[in-house]
Amino acid sequence: MPYVQRGAAEPPTSRIRQHVEGLVTRWPDLSADDEDEDVSPWSDGPLIDNASGPLFSFGMVFSKCQEAVSVAAALAQTSGLARFDPQDRRLIT
Repeated sequence: MPYVQRGAAEPPTSRIRQHVEGLVTRWPDLSADDEDEDVSPWSDGPLIDNASGPLFSFGMVFSKCQEAVSVAAALAQTSGLARFDPQDRRLIT
């Protein structure tokens, strides 16, 4: 599966790109020169760098994860994307 191999990144699909754009519209993307990381729930950035083909994986800071998960889930549902929670090992469609 080329989407998850290191160095084999594919351009994100349009639905994945739209999902990421919705997330960074809600909360700013992180960049290397961010001084106030408390504004965003993301643990790294830019988020689009975590997308490859039909897959997108992202980390969050613990203090903001509840709200971020809710928003990400709602955006995924409206886009028809399935979600996988690696901590619960659960696929949500």
